[in-house]
Amino acid sequence: MDYVLLVLELLGGVGLFLYGMSLMGSSLEKLAGGSLEKILEKLTTGKSKRTGQLKGWGLGTGVTAIIQSSAATTLMLIGFVNAGMMQLERSVGIIMGAKLGTTITGQLLATNYISKYAPVIAFVGVAFLMFAKSNNIKSFGQVVASLGILFVGLSTMSTAMRPMAQEEWFINIVANLSNPLLGVLVGVIFTVIIQSASASVGVLQIMAVSGVIGFRPAFYVMLGMNIGASIAPILASIGGKKDAKRVAAIVAIFETCGMLIFMLATTFLPVLDWLSMTSGDPSRRIANANTIFNLV
Repeated sequence: MDYVLLVLELLGGVGLFLYGMSLMGSSLEKLAGGSLEKILEKLTTGKSKRTGQLKGWGLGTGVTAIIQSSAATTLMLIGFVNAGMMQLERSVGIIMGAKLGTTITGQLLATNYISKYAPVIAFVGVAFLMFAKSNNIKSFGQVVASLGILFVGLSTMSTAMRPMAQEEWFINIVANLSNPLLGVLVGVIFTVIIQSASASVGVLQIMAVSGVIGFRPAFYVMLGMNIGASIAPILASIGGKKDAKRVAAIVAIFETCGMLIFMLATTFLPVLDWLSMTSGDPSRRIANANTIFNLV
């Protein structure tokens, strides 16, 4: 086996995937007219705290689904709270919604039908970019192109990873991830490096489809990936006001408590069996587990 060629192919796939993710987020934000921050601030200033939290939950889900990054949404919140434009209590609902919104990416990635036509989708998007006159149509074309690039990257990664499923040494490494704590630690480190929980879970889904990792170790790695996404807000809050630091702390506590609850649940209840029953497709199974985790 030519490991150098496989590594280069894998890195190329990861690069295309991450670029597609980044381009899609920026394109969707541009298509929204750059008004997401204003909407975020305006719709969370109701008289009732409960109403504000419900609005924030829905808004956090929607905004994060658009920009494809819960970290970006949280960074906006830290900025609002630090500037005194938003109360700390108002940010909590948005944080919870943001974590749910980021799982929509995984559900999209599990749509294998799109992967078959990824090159055609990318071509159509580029055609819009080249020949359209309207800026809005150009932005739409950029979204379509980024979607195609993203799935081309996924396909490339899958092709590169598939032979690894037959390698004994690699199988032994992945088997050790069945240890919950080790799996969580690997997930945290991986997401800190990539700086995107959505992208990290996407790579995990491709590993599952390629037969490289089973559902049990993938589940624990996924829990760690969610925690890893809280590192960026913590770093961003350094030097900010007390409430801005509290926003970052809420994100970290939210993810850590969720991880501990699910780890305890998998110890005493057949939670992994229940989650496995949600789909026969390995990629969709991980996407569903991620959505259910963040929803719960």
